[in-house]
Amino acid sequence: MERQLNMTTAKTEVIQVRQATLEDIDEMLRVEAVAWPEGSRATREMFAARIETFPEGQLCAFVDGQMVGHVALEIIQLDLDHPGFSTWTEVTGDGFIRQSHDPCGNTLYGVNLSSSGSNVGSVGVSLVRAALDLTVRCGLRRAGLGSRMPGYFRLASKMTADEYAFAVHKNGKPIDPEIALMKQVGGDGFRIVQVLPNYFPCEESLNYGVLLVWEK
Repeated sequence: MERQLNMTTAKTEVIQVRQATLEDIDEMLRVEAVAWPEGSRATREMFAARIETFPEGQLCAFVDGQMVGHVALEIIQLDLDHPGFSTWTEVTGDGFIRQSHDPCGNTLYGVNLSSSGSNVGSVGVSLVRAALDLTVRCGLRRAGLGSRMPGYFRLASKMTADEYAFAVHKNGKPIDPEIALMKQVGGDGFRIVQVLPNYFPCEESLNYGVLLVWEK
């Protein structure tokens, strides 16, 4: 059954989140083209495979009927002591999820999140919150994702990737904006498990990812 979530931003902008369908793919491609550089974008075939494999885990965000973002999710079996993967390609089946999605798994895993428009931060927050809601409704143990560390390139000469991932400001907030956003959305439920070298191509992150999990 389709579930729709309505969330209001600080600008009283209502963001509606619902399950994606095959008919949404053209708009998903448009958002993808805005959110990611060429070569890093999901393809039409990837979107179709994700919707066909795990439709409940493909969510789109709308403002005034216009698509402004989407998130792709899968279920995996995750052992936090031995994750069993080191790259995005491994854990997502090269982005198609046909081989990586495990309906009997214990963790809802983020494949990718894309947002566009004037309020990308609020769109991202809405989609992550919808993913956490889905984690609870599916009775899964946790949610997880491989986050970028887009601020690392500025400080790579001063600290290691591990030091950067755990670094915080005086107020206790992570210095990396993406990790800080995840912590903001998930509160104390989100924690860093490990840093993943060569997780996916990202110049700003120097190709590092960080495995984050949220537990109920």
